[in-house]
Amino acid sequence: MPCDYRIDSSRRLVITTASGAVSFEEIVAHQKRLQGDPEFVPEFDQLLDCRSATNLNVSSEQARLVAQRKLFSRTSKRALVAGNPVVFGIGRMLQAYNELAPHGSVPRVFYDMKIALEWLHRTELLPVLVA
Repeated sequence: MPCDYRIDSSRRLVITTASGAVSFEEIVAHQKRLQGDPEFVPEFDQLLDCRSATNLNVSSEQARLVAQRKLFSRTSKRALVAGNPVVFGIGRMLQAYNELAPHGSVPRVFYDMKIALEWLHRTELLPVLVA
């Protein structure tokens, strides 16, 4: 599965992982699964680990649609960690559309997992996620 997640309720954190080429349909399906999960709380923070993703196959219009979905609260901190320039660039496009959306949180995009975890105040995860 190109998009998967786990919810760490004790840390109030959703960890999403993406691998390979991820399509718009897979992103939307991930959002729907997450929103329907009884453990999901919109005020949780999110770490999007996209270091294994080769591409996020979304058009600019599809990125706008993804950003318009109200999933996380405006106060949630969300970090997307990219492993290559293509994913980083699409992450920045998603960030820009989220900034324009009237609701929902705005993700920050990083190349470095350590810096992303520091920004999220989740450095205790460094030994697990920084390999």
